[in-house]
Amino acid sequence: MQANAIQRPKTLTDKQRYWLTHVERCEATGGTMVAYASEQSLDLKQFYNWRMRLSRLRVLSQPSRSVGFKRVTVKPTPEFGTGCRIECPNGTRIEIKAGCDPEWVSLIFKAMSQLA
Repeated sequence: MQANAIQRPKTLTDKQRYWLTHVERCEATGGTMVAYASEQSLDLKQFYNWRMRLSRLRVLSQPSRSVGFKRVTVKPTPEFGTGCRIECPNGTRIEIKAGCDPEWVSLIFKAMSQLA
């Protein structure tokens, strides 16, 4: 076996198989965990927790994810005024009003980056 090959546990519990199936199906849809959990009537917090647990057990395939910047177009919206709304691919959304403390915004971005 190669040194960098993922070693999966020989057996998974019924609960681990249940959540693994949902995580893999969610990834196959290409949608967000939020949308999938809603469609399947899953508790979102448990869904995130199980994805983390299964990742630690190394039973999830690691999709190649490109990290970088995307071009965006900024359009003012009358209902939001002078601020911004940011939505991540995982469905996490934040709205920032003009004049917010930059340190607070930085902390939120760091927290959001750990969700994906």
